Order: sequence, then C-alpha cells, then structure tokens
Amino acid sequence: MTNFRTAALSLLVLLLAFASACTDQPRSGSTISNRFPTYSGYHYRPNVLLEVQIFNARTSKWDGRAVMTSAGTPTYTDPCGVSWYPWQVTVSLPRYVTTGPYWQPTGSWLMTRVAESLGDAPLASFGLSSNTCISKFECGTDAIANCGDPTGLIVISCSGSGANCR
Repeated sequence: MTNFRTAALSLLVLLLAFASACTDQPRSGSTISNRFPTYSGYHYRPNVLLEVQIFNARTSKWDGRAVMTSAGTPTYTDPCGVSWYPWQVTVSLPRYVTTGPYWQPTGSWLMTRVAESLGDAPLASFGLSSNTCISKFECGTDAIANCGDPTGLIVISCSGSGANCR
C-alpha cells in the first residue's frame, strides 16, 4: 500500500508541475537564425531554478546548457487567480556539426527542453500551431494542460541547413 501511495503522490506532483509551468519560446518546430536563441516561459512559483537541456544522442541523456530562475514577483495573475512568474535566458547552443552528439545530420535539428530543479520533470512546451488552442482558455493551467506537450520536447532547426549555427 505504501508503494501505491508513493507512486500516486509522485504522479500528482508531476501532473501539478506539468500544468503549472511552461516554455513559451522557442516553440517546437521553430527555425532559429543562429546558435543563441532566447528561451522564455512562466512558472506558478517564484524563484524556481530551471535549466535548458539538450539531448545527447551518444549518451541518451539530457545535457545542461543554461540555468536561470523564475522571477521573484509575478507579471500576471490569470482569471483563475494563478500568479505567473516569468523566466528568460539566452542559450549558447553547441556549434552545428553533423558528426556531433547534438545536431541531427538530416535536417540540421536538435532536441531541447527546459526542466525544473536541474533535471527533474520537464516544463510543458508548445508547438508552432498552439496559439489557436491556447486562446480558448482564460486560465494558464488549463491552456498548459490542454495545449501543451507534457514531454517538454522542443525540436528546433537551424536556418541555412545548419550553416548559420556553425
């Protein structure tokens, strides 16, 4: 019974974290013009440590690239009473190399995400066409739960078939 309770509590915490934080930019499917994109989003708690991570195909693990903290004061409180704390960071992505562990040689793309507490559950992410879905909801947690990707996966490609990210 204890294992069931522990598993249920863990699932509840994961779902709460998913529905309460997101990466708004870049959107999955975006094309970046250089290797220094700005990542931004919102969290329902102040001063939360977050990390931008890139998937390493050689190790099958997420490698950290940049650390930031959500703001200490909210910039918006939605109609449901949830206060939202912004975060933002400019990330130095690895140079585009077709034989490296990050950039995929076909299509010059890589997989990124933002995770809370240096490696815990990823923040929800959105795709390029998410705005129509998001606009249907007044409350941020509803928009995240109904329109966000719980894996937090953000697939981005580099313009110029990777040449602009070398």
